[in-house]
Amino acid sequence: MFLLTSFHMNNEQLFWYIRIEKMLDAYDMISNNHLLNRQEILSSLENKDNDFYIQTYFYVSNEYKKELSKITPALSFLIKK
Repeated sequence: MFLLTSFHMNNEQLFWYIRIEKMLDAYDMISNNHLLNRQEILSSLENKDNDFYIQTYFYVSNEYKKELSKITPALSFLIKK
């Protein structure tokens, strides 16, 4: 689900924004604790540079991997030690 934003994004930011949204969707599907606040994360991207988008994506991705490894312990190698 693509959240319409009121702030301007360049093409690279849009690229990462969509991936962040998809990763949040995946996280919401498998997470029981829902520690990531979707609206807070997406609104934090306003007026940030491209690097912030990339860092946010990897943060969300790592949280997703943690939740995934709880469901399937065999995938615990995905989490950075």
